[in-house]
Amino acid sequence: MKTSRPGSQNSRDVDDSGVPPVQDQRSTSMVDHSFTLQAIMEVQKTLGNLDGKLGAVADRLDKLENRVSSLDDKLSGVTHKLYAAGVVLAIALAVGGFLLNKSWDRALDLLANQIKQGQQHP
Repeated sequence: MKTSRPGSQNSRDVDDSGVPPVQDQRSTSMVDHSFTLQAIMEVQKTLGNLDGKLGAVADRLDKLENRVSSLDDKLSGVTHKLYAAGVVLAIALAVGGFLLNKSWDRALDLLANQIKQGQQHP
């Protein structure tokens, strides 16, 4: 139920709770949109800056990815070379060990023959 406030110069319609009804702002006053427009322009400017910075970060990330890929290729080459060097070293040690063993056996045989000949000719 709407009533009018007594004693008020501008009497308004109010309901039983004493709260005036909400009126549509478009009908009562013209809203100033310059602040909203300015805020939107600032947001667009900030987003443009962020977009540029994000592009720069993406470029740096691509360069870093290229560097990592290059280093990975180099490291792969080095590991292959180390593996090959290890195989060659293992083969060389095996051949060297075999030759040393045979030389040692031959030297012991010669020494044993010398001892036997020395014992036969007193």
